[in-house]
Amino acid sequence: MPDFLYGTFEGLYYVLLDKLEEGDRETLFREVGNVFESYISELLMEYNIDVRSGGKIISERQYRVGKEELRTADWILISDDYIFQIECKKRKIDNYSKAGVEHHSGMGINNFINDVAKELDKMIKKEAHIRDNKIYDIKYKGQKIINIIVFLDEMFAMNR
Repeated sequence: MPDFLYGTFEGLYYVLLDKLEEGDRETLFREVGNVFESYISELLMEYNIDVRSGGKIISERQYRVGKEELRTADWILISDDYIFQIECKKRKIDNYSKAGVEHHSGMGINNFINDVAKELDKMIKKEAHIRDNKIYDIKYKGQKIINIIVFLDEMFAMNR
């Protein structure tokens, strides 16, 4: 049944994208992103990740470094040994990227990998802020920091 539901709503998603005006498209993207982030939170809670790790889960926080306003990862799991930064990406992946190939238009796996690298660079900067105790809810005590990016879409060729 889940495959049927996924297939039905993924098709509906693309129909809506074709029919909506640009401003409404952005609203749809934002709402899908919010629902996806909530879904990841539900998974973390369903499997008692915080209880099993002896840690706590915090949602995205705003913080300041100098004059710059920043945001943490969408979800952060903090335990005595680890800090997991979990970033949720609603980005729909083009078929060329899914297949692990390039297209002359510039779409494809290299463009996708560059986008992932940019996200990882952001997370590495946030790691430094965690280590420097710049985020008020997080007390860094030498834990290992692990960065995770969760995509809404499947990535068939990413293990190459």
